[in-house]
Amino acid sequence: MGEKCDAWCWYLEDVFLLHTPDEPDWVRPNHVIENEKNKALQLTPKQECDLINGQIQASEGFDVDWTKARCLYNYHPVEFDDDDFVEEPETNLYLLKRLCEKSIGHYNQENKTGVGCSLYL
Repeated sequence: MGEKCDAWCWYLEDVFLLHTPDEPDWVRPNHVIENEKNKALQLTPKQECDLINGQIQASEGFDVDWTKARCLYNYHPVEFDDDDFVEEPETNLYLLKRLCEKSIGHYNQENKTGVGCSLYL
């Protein structure tokens, strides 16, 4: 198990490949299904991985353009109306809203501020 850390620990994991378009038996998420229709996308899995890793590093993991991805990676976009990370009837979008509210509340308490958010995603 990891060591206890009293201060903020920053760690950004590199993207790694889970499945390629050539593999027949894996469930393709919606973004991959749409991207596979675009025959102009001709990046190799290595090129895709390098492109996504560059975007992850540049944005600290917050902004990745998935419109060129035909492979599946450990990073992937969240489908807001799905329930991959929650139990029904909650949705992924509701979970993200809840986590944002909790984070902002913690930030406000720690910094004695009144930061708010009107649009979460």
